[in-house]
Amino acid sequence: MSFKNAGTSPVTGVQQVVYWIMSENTNDAATYGTVYSLPGVMSAKITHKSDSQMISAEDQIDEVIYGQGTDSAEIQQKNIPLDDLARILGHTITNGIMVRSKDDLAPEVAFAFRSKKSNGAIEYDKYLCGRFEEPDKEADSDGEKVTPKFKTIKGSFYPRKLDGYSSKQMESDSTTYNADNLTSWFTTVDGVAPDAIALSSIVPESAATGVLASANVVLTFNNKIASHSIELVDDVTDAIVPSTKTWDSTEKILTINPTSDMTAGDKHAVAIFGVTDVYGQELAHALSYFTVAS
Repeated sequence: MSFKNAGTSPVTGVQQVVYWIMSENTNDAATYGTVYSLPGVMSAKITHKSDSQMISAEDQIDEVIYGQGTDSAEIQQKNIPLDDLARILGHTITNGIMVRSKDDLAPEVAFAFRSKKSNGAIEYDKYLCGRFEEPDKEADSDGEKVTPKFKTIKGSFYPRKLDGYSSKQMESDSTTYNADNLTSWFTTVDGVAPDAIALSSIVPESAATGVLASANVVLTFNNKIASHSIELVDDVTDAIVPSTKTWDSTEKILTINPTSDMTAGDKHAVAIFGVTDVYGQELAHALSYFTVAS
C-alpha cells in the first residue's frame, strides 16, 4: 500500500489504548501482567523532557551535555472506569467502593496506543515503564446548557532498568515498517520473561525417613510467591498439623514450624496446593511425604 506524503503526514486521532501492570522492573527482568483496554479515550499527549546541562568556558557556552529525560503523558477520557482507576493507582475496591489509603502506591505500568494519520497511515506508540497519578475532578450544576466534564489522567514514564528502553514507535508509512510487529503490539510488552515457577527444594526430602520430631519443613521456590494453600498434614488422619508459617525476606522460602513436636513413627504429608507466583504462574499440585523417626 502506498501513502500520500509518506512519513510526513500529521497525526489526526488516537485509538485503541491499552495498558499493562509491571510485575517486575529490575536489572535482570522486565515483566508485565495481563493487558487491559482503556475505553473512551479522546486524546493522548506525550511531552518529552530531556535532561541537559550547559558547560561554559572562557565566558561562552562550550558544550551542552544531554541525558535521557522522562516522558510526561496526558490521556483524556470521557470518564475513567473505576476498575481501571483503582488498578493503575494501586487502590482497592470493596463492595463496589474504591478506597484510597495513605499507603497506596501506584504500580509501574506500560501503555500503548495507535494514532491515525491524515494520509490514512497509522502511528503506533508504546511506553514501557512509568506511573500514573490521581486525576483532577471537576463538576458543574446542569443549567440551560449542559457542559460535559472530561477526566485527564497524567503520568511520568522513564527508562526501565533491564535495558534502559523507555518507549517504542513505528509507522505504517515508514520505509522500515514491518507489519509482523502488530501481532503482539497490543497484547504483550517485550522484556525478559520470568522463569517457569518451580519448587527448588523441600526439606525433609520426599520419602525421607528418620526425620526428627522437632524438625521444620522448609520449601524453597525459584520465584517470589504471591499466594498459596500449603499445609502440613497427618497422613493417617488427614488432619492439618497446627503450625506457624513464615516467609523469608525474598518471599521465596517458606518455613513450616509445627506448634509442637511431631509424634515418633508418624507419616506426614506436605500438601502443596494453590501456589502462585507474582507473575501469575501456578505450580502444579503435589504431595511430599516423610516419616518421623521412631
